[in-house]
Amino acid sequence: MQPDSIYQKYVRAVVRMKDSFPNLKILYLTSHAYGGYAGDSSNNVEIAGEPAAYYGGFAVKWLIEDQIEGSPTLKFTNPGAEAPWMAWAPYYWADGTTPRTTDGLVWECSDYSPYGGGFHLSNEGKEKESNMLIQFLYNDASSKKWFRSANKWTNCDPSPRYASGQFPPVSESAGPLIYPSPNNGTFSLRLRKDASGAIIRIMDEKGTLVYSEQLDHYSTFNRNIQMTGTHPGLYFVQVLYGTTQETATFIVQ
Repeated sequence: MQPDSIYQKYVRAVVRMKDSFPNLKILYLTSHAYGGYAGDSSNNVEIAGEPAAYYGGFAVKWLIEDQIEGSPTLKFTNPGAEAPWMAWAPYYWADGTTPRTTDGLVWECSDYSPYGGGFHLSNEGKEKESNMLIQFLYNDASSKKWFRSANKWTNCDPSPRYASGQFPPVSESAGPLIYPSPNNGTFSLRLRKDASGAIIRIMDEKGTLVYSEQLDHYSTFNRNIQMTGTHPGLYFVQVLYGTTQETATFIVQ
């Protein structure tokens, strides 16, 4: 699919979104991640494969440019707004395993689900993409004020519960759960039931170790963590279970 065709689809979608959701004020746009792993027989290869995934970036660029230049169809100011205000979200496209010049981003085969046709991401790929989005929302001038000022968590018991008040079951293979996030450096970390002897390590976005703990054989799988001297930003949790590990991320604000 050519970029002009994608652009026209985006214009129609944006106008329809504003019509369906009149209170929509901001719309962040981006294109697909790398689509080169999609085979010719994959469904939607003309939309999410290559070069369509790459062309999608041009469609977003033209859409935002047209709004800046005053296109009546994309007017976002009242009265008579036809569209929300639009801006770039993180740009996800990179040329496969060739590191992107600006930040080294690559998309490896393992970043894609083996059942996703070559363009649906695996859990690893989703985490890579979502971390980029979180960092963008946390730091961009247009979003950081409202993203950092969301409703504060007030429940005195941080454990997740069903509406009935019962705790959800803990999966033997579930990764670490962090709540609340964002937080101020004090939070609960829920681990697997077989967490005895596990090692918890927390690093900041520069990779500096800021917290480490080895659990004894009598530890519970729900840990209350209190970090001291932390600064706002993105943090990474690594839980080592012998020869295996699980990871998660959270934000300190």
